[in-house]
Amino acid sequence: MTFGGMIGAIFSAKAASALGNKMTLWLADLFCITGWLAIALAKDIVLLDLGRFFVGIGVGLISYVVPVYVAEITPKHIRGAFTFSNQLLQNCGVAIAYYFGNFLSWRSLALIGIIPCGIQVIGLFFIPESPRWLAKKGRDEEVEVVLQRLRGKGHDIMFEARAIKISVEVSKQNSNTSIRSLFRKRYAHQLTIGIGLMLLQQLCGMSGIGSYGSTLFELGGFPARIGMTVLSLIVVPKSLMGLILVDRWGRRPLLMVRNFLIF
Repeated sequence: MTFGGMIGAIFSAKAASALGNKMTLWLADLFCITGWLAIALAKDIVLLDLGRFFVGIGVGLISYVVPVYVAEITPKHIRGAFTFSNQLLQNCGVAIAYYFGNFLSWRSLALIGIIPCGIQVIGLFFIPESPRWLAKKGRDEEVEVVLQRLRGKGHDIMFEARAIKISVEVSKQNSNTSIRSLFRKRYAHQLTIGIGLMLLQQLCGMSGIGSYGSTLFELGGFPARIGMTVLSLIVVPKSLMGLILVDRWGRRPLLMVRNFLIF
């Protein structure tokens, strides 16, 4: 699953740029539904691992596309909270999965995993494409139509539509920038912050606890099921607090508080 997630993440930006956010999400749902079915019906390790690989690809695609899509359709003054809601709902999903995992088989959990994918497949028919992606494709009239739909009939969207088009044009002018240019001295500060934040996120042990938490609880003499369920529930109010504060306090103060609590 981890390897599949890496593959999905690597190609997620290219897929979203070429196909659009909606089509990429449909593709991700196809991978996830196929993967969950393979896991639920698996009779041997090969089909089980193949199913996990497909789910990983789908999750890798979704993990990039969803927050980007939410950010691109949301007004600037509430963008942080809406983007943060993605993390909140992920944590809620993990908590629900651990709770039901206490009394359901893994095959049943795999079948349950199909439900949110199916809901998303249907829901995608009723949401518009990202205005920014439409602008990238030169579909300027659709940009204004979609923005009007998102902001409401009485809202003046001309300034926002113009800002999106200008931003897209600037991005196109810089599209030929190579990866090597990121390592120039003038980008050193931004690059250090970006990589440093990701390193801190991983080095805090989050992934290790998520993958081996059950083993750690068992070695400590604590029931693994109870431990993992409680652990998954704790992160839900934490995410809710972040959602409420992100647009009030700003990103930097929250990161400082988070790093202080970790270390």
